[in-house]
Amino acid sequence: METKINTVARNDLALACDLDQPTRSKRQRKRYIDEITELRAKVADYSEQLAALTQRQEIDIICATPWEGISRRQAVERSVAEQDNARLKDAVQEQLTTIQTLLRIVQKRPKL
Repeated sequence: METKINTVARNDLALACDLDQPTRSKRQRKRYIDEITELRAKVADYSEQLAALTQRQEIDIICATPWEGISRRQAVERSVAEQDNARLKDAVQEQLTTIQTLLRIVQKRPKL
């Protein structure tokens, strides 16, 4: 008798688990759809923010004072000059090394 009751109880439990399974997958599917909807809304919001910031930056550049334009131009020119200066310093250092090497060769040469 007890085994029959245990078997019936197990069958009821298995049936309850089977009924619970589709509900879980529906919940998971709904959660997934809700998450995708939320993420799409965030993408739209962030895209709007990016467009607004880009437009504001363009307006700032257009409406900039003449001094800002001069300052930007001078900053670019300074950067170019510093790069050129570094290149020239390297060239001078290389020439100095070559001169020192040639002097050592000339000094070591026996006089005839």
